[in-house]
Amino acid sequence: MLLKTQDSKLNRIYAYIVFLVWPFLSAILAVFNYRAAYAKNIVWLFCAFFGYTFIISDGEMDANRYKRWLVEMHKRADEPYARLLVEPYKDKGIYAGTDVYSHLMTLTVSRFTDDFRFFFGLIGLIFGYFYSRNIFMVLAHIKEKRLVLLSVLLLMTLFLLIPFWNINGYRFYTAAMVFLYGVLKIMLERKYGYFWVALLSPLVHFSFAVPVLTLLIYIIVGNRVWIYMLALAGSLFMVDLNPKTINENADLAPVFMQNKVKGYSSGDYIKYLQRIQTDMNWYVRGRMYAIQFCIYSMLMAALIFRRKYLSDIRAQRLLAYGTLLLAVANVVSSVPSMGRFFTIAAFVLVASYILMVQQRPEAKIFRYLGYVYFVPVLIFAIVEIRIGFDFIVLNTLFLNPLIAPFSLILLL
Repeated sequence: MLLKTQDSKLNRIYAYIVFLVWPFLSAILAVFNYRAAYAKNIVWLFCAFFGYTFIISDGEMDANRYKRWLVEMHKRADEPYARLLVEPYKDKGIYAGTDVYSHLMTLTVSRFTDDFRFFFGLIGLIFGYFYSRNIFMVLAHIKEKRLVLLSVLLLMTLFLLIPFWNINGYRFYTAAMVFLYGVLKIMLERKYGYFWVALLSPLVHFSFAVPVLTLLIYIIVGNRVWIYMLALAGSLFMVDLNPKTINENADLAPVFMQNKVKGYSSGDYIKYLQRIQTDMNWYVRGRMYAIQFCIYSMLMAALIFRRKYLSDIRAQRLLAYGTLLLAVANVVSSVPSMGRFFTIAAFVLVASYILMVQQRPEAKIFRYLGYVYFVPVLIFAIVEIRIGFDFIVLNTLFLNPLIAPFSLILLL
């Protein structure tokens, strides 16, 4: 039975009690009761709990590298904090570190423990804050509260584009959430001071210098959606940009980024990612084709019918910027690992579509589109959740914060 949607003090207390007893159930109830103010906090806390119960399996997981790094730093806990803090950056030239956030988090946690559960719990807490705020910020700005089928599908997509189990590669996806928080504050609330929040994202993952630059371009140029559409059309002819060209011109990047740029565009790294792509099941690759169909076709529909249905200025801003970001994502997509920028552009565009649909939910076109997108969104959602269950184990499903520290690790 769902908690009442009334945001009373008693309901808030019940919600947090349910979280302490069964976090997984509380997260599900929070999604259904998304209008309640406490819902975003429950989702936030659940992300932290997931991080704490997150199981690192053997194999080529990013999390294994972070775990080893935490153990190594813990062995050096008797060395001065300040010296270790600047060690990756001082007098290193092109080999200077770019991972400010990751290094700071690892070094700080290693002062107290080498238990990766505490480390990923903290990672989940920080990721979860921005994840929950971004999604519920969009929900807070929808005009018509009654959700139609298309809106439900789009919201499902929004939740799953950058899901909480992506903390396996927490640097990029935490940077994505920090960046999107600044973007949504600017687009939805016209609070341009939050550009400085978006500007923090390259400190989490250096590659976010690219989307920060696009945001600056948007702020200067404004809502020139047709200019961005021309850029998007042109970008479709640039998706085969040769990474070797970038590798050979890496010295054009700032000195401290040159080693990273060379590494991401090196032949060995390209072969490594190609091997991973080859090993993927067809449906794992196919889910992205399904969501790309939805993103691009909905963009065309929004532009064709913009005069009739795209009256919400917030949706217009999100659509314009999302189009620009999608164009840039296409340009850099052939560079290994840079294809992930598609999900950030998609997040912005899906937020725009939700606001557009909920402005006129009774429109027949949105009812028809709900039927059109039902299958591709369902394919995307099922496969994405299936991927999530590679990380969501029995610990996350059945333990709670009171017993998790004392329980044996349970595996599927």
